[in-house]
Amino acid sequence: MTRSYLAAFCDPGLSRSSVWVVDLRQNKIRCAAPRNVATEIDYYSRTLPDGTLGDGVEKVLARVETEAAPIMKKLRAGDFSLTGDDRGILAIFVAFMLVRVRAFRVCVEDFGAEAATALLRTAAGQPDYFEEHFIRRHGLAMTPERAAEYRQAVSQATVTVDHEFSLRYILQSALVLESILSRMGWTFLVSKGAPFITGDTPATKSSAKVDLRRPVGLNDSDIELTFPISPSVCLLARWARDLNVRDVGDPDVARVNRDRVRYALEQVFASSEAAARSARTIYTKLRDRGEAHVKPVNFMIAEGDGAPRPV
Repeated sequence: MTRSYLAAFCDPGLSRSSVWVVDLRQNKIRCAAPRNVATEIDYYSRTLPDGTLGDGVEKVLARVETEAAPIMKKLRAGDFSLTGDDRGILAIFVAFMLVRVRAFRVCVEDFGAEAATALLRTAAGQPDYFEEHFIRRHGLAMTPERAAEYRQAVSQATVTVDHEFSLRYILQSALVLESILSRMGWTFLVSKGAPFITGDTPATKSSAKVDLRRPVGLNDSDIELTFPISPSVCLLARWARDLNVRDVGDPDVARVNRDRVRYALEQVFASSEAAARSARTIYTKLRDRGEAHVKPVNFMIAEGDGAPRPV
């Protein structure tokens, strides 16, 4: 989560620049400065061959944030006249907001671990293949009994992956998503009443498939992506020609806010205590119905002879 983005959601009524933080796991509400929210040291760093940390991804993210900052400021002020370059910069910024967040990276890491585990166990289930590729190719000298024990152990193994696994997907995924976002129809929703909130998964997708727990992507015809830019402005991207700007009432704001809570991994951020309390109430209802913590991305796993299943 970027500090400059969260700063737009600070409560103007507080003496210090702070946002209202709803901690979903602990069911608590508190105030915090944007610099102290949703941060983790070296989260976008990778270990180089010499053992030092590389900050290449961090530099790319910082550049995108810097270029997007004046555009976001203009939109928050009510100026929605975007140039082609403005639109491209905002598209890549939103694309990164889809893939840089912890919820997305957790999904990628879980997928990588489960896919690797499934492949390993499938290989262990094929004795001839396993002997050729896991024993002979590596020059392992084993008795038939020891080889059978080794294959049995591998068939029960579980693979884990680290944060660098998901870090490799950020840049490539963002470029693909940016190209799609740039072609979609954009509408800026403007609220003069209830405020938009945001969360640790600020850009979210909505469609009928989400309710059915099916894989969904930006290319789906009924997809709608929403991304709150401030408490009064929210970007809506979809495959439809629409007005550039649309005033919305409290019910529309509530639907947008519900998705912020629905997709949040751990935290939701609001510009007022009332909005934070409302978000906590929404979360309780979603959690009790099993509709909270929706994954921001879906993958399909094919394992054994069974049908592919979403993860």
